[in-house]
Amino acid sequence: MSDEVYRAKIDRLIREMSGEVVLNGSHIHASIIIERMFARASSCIRILSRTFDPRIYGAPDTVAHANLFLGLPTRKAEVLIEEPHNLDTSNHPFFHSLVGHPNLQIRVVPQHLRAPIQMNFAIMDNKGLRFEKDNTETAAIALFGESPLTNDLIRLFDRVWQTSAPMNLRAATVAA
Repeated sequence: MSDEVYRAKIDRLIREMSGEVVLNGSHIHASIIIERMFARASSCIRILSRTFDPRIYGAPDTVAHANLFLGLPTRKAEVLIEEPHNLDTSNHPFFHSLVGHPNLQIRVVPQHLRAPIQMNFAIMDNKGLRFEKDNTETAAIALFGESPLTNDLIRLFDRVWQTSAPMNLRAATVAA
């Protein structure tokens, strides 16, 4: 499936909010899902990611739509990162373009919670998500609409957010 066909499919699923599940088996498709979430969200994006992979979150269209999304004061993005020591923020397009934005908050997951979580996800406006289990060969999924999984992930995110500390961006670079 071409990138444009996949992008159109994601836009349709967001528009319909049917809860239909779509598979995501590549970094390109993952970045398209995140891009479209930023493009179509009306209030909030929540992301929990082990490494905040620049192939997904640093794609030019993703960064551009995140910038547009955060441009309105009624919108916010909250990001939880599990392994900031594996993240080169100085060369990451998302960080280079958006850090310091007042509507963006980035926190680090406490060490004792990292092993039990073992997943990456993004939630759009409490009604859409991209979900991926860590360390598996299965594809990630995305769905938009009412879902018990979305509600469970929101509760998990909120609990972890409360115990997480703001990220020190000066210390978050890949060790040589």
